[in-house]
Amino acid sequence: MKSLFAVIVTAVYGLSLRIVYGLLSDVMAIMSLSLLILTPMILGFLTIILISRKNTITGTAAFFLPWLTILVLLIVTMVLQIEGAICWIMIYPMASILAGIGGVIAQSYRNRSTGTAESIQGADKNEFGSLKTSIVLLLPLIIGALEGEYALQSKQIIITKEVVIPVSAKKVWQELININEIKAKEKKASLSGLLGFPKHLRTTLDKAAVGGKRVAYYENGLTFQQQITEFVLEERMVLNLQIDPSKIPSSIMDEHIILGGKHVTIVEDTYRLKRLSDHSSLLTLSSHLIINTPFNWYASLWSHLIMADILNEQLTLIKKRATSNL
Repeated sequence: MKSLFAVIVTAVYGLSLRIVYGLLSDVMAIMSLSLLILTPMILGFLTIILISRKNTITGTAAFFLPWLTILVLLIVTMVLQIEGAICWIMIYPMASILAGIGGVIAQSYRNRSTGTAESIQGADKNEFGSLKTSIVLLLPLIIGALEGEYALQSKQIIITKEVVIPVSAKKVWQELININEIKAKEKKASLSGLLGFPKHLRTTLDKAAVGGKRVAYYENGLTFQQQITEFVLEERMVLNLQIDPSKIPSSIMDEHIILGGKHVTIVEDTYRLKRLSDHSSLLTLSSHLIINTPFNWYASLWSHLIMADILNEQLTLIKKRATSNL
């Protein structure tokens, strides 16, 4: 019961921090080391340190109990529509591990400070100390104000997928250029779909030449404007993406991961088609992204995972359509 109390109290503190960061977003960045790295560790630390020393806690419990705190915070922020499912799916693994590390640090402190009978008897009165507790509670706010957006770093990523299609290059090119209405039976389960990304509906093109306008339509009113910057018939097509984040509904993408926003954008897509034989072609699709976060190593993992899934889905659609009459 006392463990549950510690989890709830700590989750409320975490929720309060998230609200403060949101209200003071001009000063403290939500996509920051202080909120996404330091705060989970402090939540884990507080979860364990708030439990009376009269209650024995194993090292395993000290690591995994804070995961429950993060889970409670996840559920509450989603119910209150402060955060979306996509953000939490991406951040929960890292946040839970960091919270677990914080819990282990707290457990180590507890073990070092339980040396005498007097300390155990007085544990419930003042286990950690009000001054130390105040410092820990204020640390994310202090560091967050100092950090601002200074920790953000830009990184360019190119993700490439390819598929061999057993038809002529001409046939593949026709399907690539004209992606008309995608039927329900053509939409398969995918990682991006499970994460809540809208499904592709159709793509229109006004002219197959440099300067041509291409519009990709997705569910929930999401559209991407593209312009052809390079075009070689049946060989290569380069598309520059023009994304206006203000036109992407917040119900589709959280502000932290919205395309064209501060932290992630797609610069261009490139289709390359290589003739392998009269009846075989190699189609390659590449996406050029720019991410801007304090932890690009982690953001890169998710970017590759999600974009590779989206690219594969597009290539699979073209392959199925090109080979449908075989």
